[in-house]
Amino acid sequence: MAEPLEIPLVTLGLHTLYPPDGSSIKPTLDIVAVHGLGGNAYSTWRHSSGNLWLQELSKSSKLRSTRILTFGYHATAFIRPFSKSSTGRTFTFAEILLNDLSDARSSRTEKFRPIIFIGHSLGGIVIKTALTHAHSRTTLFGNILDSTKAILFFGTPHQGADVAAWTGFLDKLTTILGIKSTEVTKELKTWSTPLLELSTEFSELAPRFNLTTFFEQRSYHGVTVVHEGSARMGQQSERVIGLDADHRDICKFESTGDSNYKRVLKRLEAVATEIEEQTSIEARESAVPRPSLEIPFLRDPKFIGREDIIQEIESGFTSNSRIALVGLGGVGKSQIAIEYSYRLKEKSPDIWIFWVHGSSQSRFSQSYQAIANTVELHGRDDPKRDVNRLVYEWLKSERSGRWLMILDNADDIDVFYDPKANEDVSSLQDEEHQLLDYIPQCLNGLVLITSRDRAAAFALAGEEDRLISVSPMAEKDARDLLRKRLPRDTSSEDSFCGLVETLEFLPLAIVQASAYIIVNGPRMTVSRYLDLFHSNKNNQSRLLKRGFADHRRDQDAKNAVLITWQISFEQIKKDNACAADLLSFMSFLNNQGIPMTLLSEYNQDALELEDALGKLAAFSLVMAEKNGETYEMHQLVQLATREWLRSQGKQHKPVSEVTKVLSKLFPFPDFEEWQSCATLLPHVQAIFQEGQDLQENTQARLGLLGNVASYFHERGQYNLAASLGTEHLALSAERLGPEHLGTLVSLDNLANTLSTQGRYQEAEKIHRQVLVAREKQLGPEHPHTLGSLNNLATVLSGQGRYPEAEKIHRQALVAREKQLGPEHPDTLGSLNNLATVLSRQGRHQEAEKIHRQVLVAWDKQLGPEHPDTLGSLNNLATVLSRQGNYPEAEKIHRQVLVAREKQLGPEHPDTLNSLNHLANTLSTQGRYQEAEKINRQVLVAREKQLGPEHPYTLHSLNNLATVLSGQGNYPEAEKIHRQVLVAREKQLGPEHPDTLHSRNNLARTQQAQSRYEEAEPIYREH
Repeated sequence: MAEPLEIPLVTLGLHTLYPPDGSSIKPTLDIVAVHGLGGNAYSTWRHSSGNLWLQELSKSSKLRSTRILTFGYHATAFIRPFSKSSTGRTFTFAEILLNDLSDARSSRTEKFRPIIFIGHSLGGIVIKTALTHAHSRTTLFGNILDSTKAILFFGTPHQGADVAAWTGFLDKLTTILGIKSTEVTKELKTWSTPLLELSTEFSELAPRFNLTTFFEQRSYHGVTVVHEGSARMGQQSERVIGLDADHRDICKFESTGDSNYKRVLKRLEAVATEIEEQTSIEARESAVPRPSLEIPFLRDPKFIGREDIIQEIESGFTSNSRIALVGLGGVGKSQIAIEYSYRLKEKSPDIWIFWVHGSSQSRFSQSYQAIANTVELHGRDDPKRDVNRLVYEWLKSERSGRWLMILDNADDIDVFYDPKANEDVSSLQDEEHQLLDYIPQCLNGLVLITSRDRAAAFALAGEEDRLISVSPMAEKDARDLLRKRLPRDTSSEDSFCGLVETLEFLPLAIVQASAYIIVNGPRMTVSRYLDLFHSNKNNQSRLLKRGFADHRRDQDAKNAVLITWQISFEQIKKDNACAADLLSFMSFLNNQGIPMTLLSEYNQDALELEDALGKLAAFSLVMAEKNGETYEMHQLVQLATREWLRSQGKQHKPVSEVTKVLSKLFPFPDFEEWQSCATLLPHVQAIFQEGQDLQENTQARLGLLGNVASYFHERGQYNLAASLGTEHLALSAERLGPEHLGTLVSLDNLANTLSTQGRYQEAEKIHRQVLVAREKQLGPEHPHTLGSLNNLATVLSGQGRYPEAEKIHRQALVAREKQLGPEHPDTLGSLNNLATVLSRQGRHQEAEKIHRQVLVAWDKQLGPEHPDTLGSLNNLATVLSRQGNYPEAEKIHRQVLVAREKQLGPEHPDTLNSLNHLANTLSTQGRYQEAEKINRQVLVAREKQLGPEHPYTLHSLNNLATVLSGQGNYPEAEKIHRQVLVAREKQLGPEHPDTLHSRNNLARTQQAQSRYEEAEPIYREH
């Protein structure tokens, strides 16, 4: 046994056990031991007998030229809360190890000295973390990664197929170490997910190392912390050796005669010999650097799809030296470039592959410095030399051989090219160069560019056919990506499909969501995430702003999809303020079918608008549809834009601008304007969702509300019309006052909608209120006053008060003929309403004459397929049917039905009205089966649209019962007649004509069943 070593008071950092200070020995190998939880740089390796076996290694003739180091750190870092940030506590201990080793290996000889790591338990995790970190920071720590030749793991848990396995290991470890605190155990468990991810990432590096795994064959008080299966890494070249010891003593040996020590020493000697032989070979070959893959990211084993794009890259490079991947941030451009690089290296081992960061001039120069260091360019350390120029000259020379450069995140063309510089004579004389000048164009080199900005990509690639657009993933690939990242999620296939569709098949958003689900498991699932996402817009913003640890993305890139897009927004705002304003405006519209007419109204400078649209399209934030007549956006881009505006308190202005423009463009819904209304309606609904609190232009919102409510009324969507009409009325009364003429218009329109909903009493009350106010303000014969008279008469007719209604209709008709003329649309409207109320009183010949008069006028003024013309035709057919002229009535009803289905759609209330009248005409001709089928169709549609107790729905029920009775199905007919009677007595009152009609129908049905005593009282009452 060697002389006992004096243990220092401070065991943190790197300590040299051998050779001692002042020794003449020149080490050719470094052994670095890293302890685990519950130990330190000395106690972990020291037996209770006092034997520090690491020190004994120096007695081996094969290890005499070895420097033996032990590393100590605050092991409690393992039980601190996990941080996603690479600059947080997570990697602090790994970075300390790397920094200490780098400082201890400062000379050129030391930098390339081979390293053997030894790790106990979680110390093996420290080593794996450090090497993975070194792979992503090759400029600083690449020599440590390259120098690491072997790792010996003592009881390190490599395999844990899921979070539960890691949690079980941590539970056992804390038990044998005597850690009782539930808080400590809780914190350890938060490491489960990152440890799993680390194992996956390290598996990509593992094949380059000589690996030996020692596992425990004894339990500690019945606890086996790391069983053999967990200790195995599963690598083909891995040596797995069992030691007769428990987890605590697996790396402590009583003496050099200990059998476990002999196994470990024998393995170390064998590894050292292999390293010595390999080092000798490498030394002979190292005179000229061999082409290597210099990418700071591991290959993603979960990479899915994109074969078409990779094939397009390969095809493009057959005839071009530069290719650019262009697409929205987070669409996967860099990941495609990484995958392509690894595939290319597999096919062509003799090619250099370099990764150059293009986000800023400083990062570009740092990348070129790393290339200079890798290929050992002479003069690279001379501060007077231009390293960018050195690398450029080397790349374009034949001695560099074949190479591929990935120019990543080249989003800002100002980083590479300043047009003004070409006009600056002084800069040319001083031989200053732009970064674009340092990217060679030569036969032996290829450049693959990734950029969000199509304009920047075009400037760098040089030709449009060299640009490859990267779109969101195909649905199947997106679903497979989510499945591969969440293999144990039990959510339904519909949930997986729903989530990737919600995230618009964007890879970054999908990976971000999967990371959130993993970290918050097992309660969090795809289904639960989807529910949270759709519950409200605030949740959407919060979920998509959450970053996550991703070692396959650049350290300066943002891993939250909303944040990464907002970087693009800031770039656009810097380059083109009008484009940023247009993006803000469009973010509050519906994401699809944004018409150019709307955008042209917002920005009436045509050239400025084209430039702004071009800028947004270049960043893939908007896409042209229909040859540029309309545009669309990703919903998530809109969400990100709105969140960006809200973060600056600037959301009010675009909301008001959208409202103002829509108010100006959305027309009053005359029939001729329906198509324009339909085009703009989705955008109106989008802005209405933002709420009135964001509206700075109340007058614009007021006008928009009124027109949209009228449009819904005309299209038969009465519930929506009533809802918006109520909001319009409240806003009008608040802004204009309750007696203002504008408020009276709002009241009148709302009453009309209530009437169509069958709410006659409410409508009558409002119409009388408006009539009194208009007579007072405008006089009894003003067109608006006469409009109120007409509306009042109509609602009275709806209540069955036909004599009152007729009197008022005649009064309004006389005044309108006098004021407006006999063929004015309002006069014709009064004539039509008068004819309708006459027909309901059984005065069919008078009604027919008037309907024919109105029909001729409407046909002349509006055309044969205008809704008002079709209404007159329908009324004429109804009157003919009531007079027994069924064949002509049927013919006209069918004519009207076809036209209304074409003009209004199959479920518009007027179309259903035509179907209802046709069924009645068929029924009166004894064609009951045809009539029944149509009546049931109309009944279902009316119940859906108007509700089960609307007067029109009750009409359909009554008609169905009549048809059933005509077919002899009296029991079912009687049941429906009773149902209708109860509803009509409740809705319309016992004396309404429709209610009396229901009583009569019920009595007839009873009479048909020979139940005369029940029918007689009803007849007498009727």
